[in-house]
Amino acid sequence: MLLGHALVAAHEPDEAAELGQKALDVAIATRSTRTIGELGRLTRQLKAWGTRPAVRELCDALAA
Repeated sequence: MLLGHALVAAHEPDEAAELGQKALDVAIATRSTRTIGELGRLTRQLKAWGTRPAVRELCDALAA
């Protein structure tokens, strides 16, 4: 998830959200609570871009 945070810092929210979605799929499959926690941190960083479809999809998927 470090790459996701770096992408946010580089103002690449769509790429960060797409990476986050892939990580979420793996985290669910492996029941990784640590990754889920990191994804929560990533979505908080992505709040400024919350209207972008990729960001919104990640936030919705994480909330589900």
